[in-house]
Amino acid sequence: MGRVMDDVSRMWKLLMVAGALLVGGCADSNRGVREGEPIGLQVLRGDAGLKGMRFNTLLDFESDSDGVFVSADPGGGKVERERAHTGKGSMRLPPGCERAVVKLASLLTGRPFPGEWTLAGAYLWTKSGGGVTVSYEVDGTAVAVRQVALEEGKWTAVMLDVSELAGPALSSGSGAGVGNLVFTFAAGGAGESVWMDDVLLVDNSQVIVAGGGRAGTRAWSLRRRGFKIIGNAPGRFAFKLPSAEAGADGWELVEANALRARFRSGGKAKALTVYSDGRAMWDGVYRPFAADEMIGAGVREAHEAPGEVSVPEDMGKVDRTSEGDANHDGYNEARGAYQVVARGARVDVTLMPKGWALVKPVVEVAGLPAGKALVTIEGQLVEKVARTAEGHLLVELPVRIERGATVNVRVE
Repeated sequence: MGRVMDDVSRMWKLLMVAGALLVGGCADSNRGVREGEPIGLQVLRGDAGLKGMRFNTLLDFESDSDGVFVSADPGGGKVERERAHTGKGSMRLPPGCERAVVKLASLLTGRPFPGEWTLAGAYLWTKSGGGVTVSYEVDGTAVAVRQVALEEGKWTAVMLDVSELAGPALSSGSGAGVGNLVFTFAAGGAGESVWMDDVLLVDNSQVIVAGGGRAGTRAWSLRRRGFKIIGNAPGRFAFKLPSAEAGADGWELVEANALRARFRSGGKAKALTVYSDGRAMWDGVYRPFAADEMIGAGVREAHEAPGEVSVPEDMGKVDRTSEGDANHDGYNEARGAYQVVARGARVDVTLMPKGWALVKPVVEVAGLPAGKALVTIEGQLVEKVARTAEGHLLVELPVRIERGATVNVRVE
């Protein structure tokens, strides 16, 4: 009896391995399919970037009737079961197709557009990759346009930022005036079949830094909406940056807290640091978002002519090699902060001006243990402190230093 059971067990294992191989072999055509699982959950598993976002699947092409809402020219499109981003079906656009039009007005009857939605688009698949232009058109006029490179043999999310579309014609709840989502391929059309699946509306709005807060340390806000990162300090400054998804010149958020945010880009400017008072360093060059008089007289000069920084050897060291420190003097121009590494839970940092007074200097301390930090300068309590994601302590000193002054940092 035991031998029979062993044989049965081996047979089941072989069948399971065979089934896994079959599923793996079909992964490109039906990635993420689980029988009976809602399409929305499959979309989330197929695109981790949607985690935490609200989205609405307008078309999933599980029904042939979904094809009515998309027109392809020339050649027409057809719902097929050969390949799918989710579920079992998608729409195949034939070789030579120049335009595929999603009829949003028919899909959104009785609903506002864009309303609170920030992105609209679909997933496209083609064997050899290529480029596509996605646009939102009203009465034949494109009011939002984006170009996207399709990955070879992979489903690519082709999304358009619709967060700034406005006006009565674009926000009518009756569907009147709502335009079309258009996918345009290169001259001559796509050279091979392109598959479309999961036409989505997405709300990717995200609060990164909330406004308000004790002692003014969180008196600014930072949020993401569409393909933009928006900073705002009411009455003082505001800025809007294209995010990395918007293109090669877009910005990726590296750090954000109550005192500052840091960004990096593959564009002409590589690094940007913005402080909550509006000062900003572009690749180390001081170009603030707020007026100099609102930030403070002398802050610009203090950045362009930093002082000397020193630390007792038994307490730590000055970091003169951090990326962005142009002169290796311990002042990081790209970050707008003096760089110090502590050896323990306490460190004393001395700042000495060199020609110019140091106005509202910022000290960044690495190496401190976790815990609440108590910071003073010549007996005055410093309340503008924050921790970065990597654990560094940021300290903004609310003083004007005209002679040597020592900052005392202690973690309780």
